[in-house]
Amino acid sequence: MPTPTAILIVVGSEVLSAKVQDENGPWAARRLRDLGVRLLAIHTVPDRIDEVVEVVDRARRRADWVFTSGGVGPTHDDITVCSVARALGRPLERCEELSAAIQALHRRHNGGAD
Repeated sequence: MPTPTAILIVVGSEVLSAKVQDENGPWAARRLRDLGVRLLAIHTVPDRIDEVVEVVDRARRRADWVFTSGGVGPTHDDITVCSVARALGRPLERCEELSAAIQALHRRHNGGAD
């Protein structure tokens, strides 16, 4: 059985401008190695839909697994989810069960605040 492969895509203009240091890439590299997965590349891209779509599309053709990090918060520049959907040719769908579970987890860890 061949060794599984992965590519990590770090999304964030703040990482490229060095305002924020990428800690997820090195962590993921170590974790994947420990799991026996060969990491082929780590790509860091700005918060631009077209660039995320392009790199996700290219990565999914090269690796067994593609992971993303960043760009999934509540601000205008968090475009990872819609970009990945576009790269895969899939519509975005809200899963109410998952949404409720995340909200409950947030309330549990934030004193009941929504």
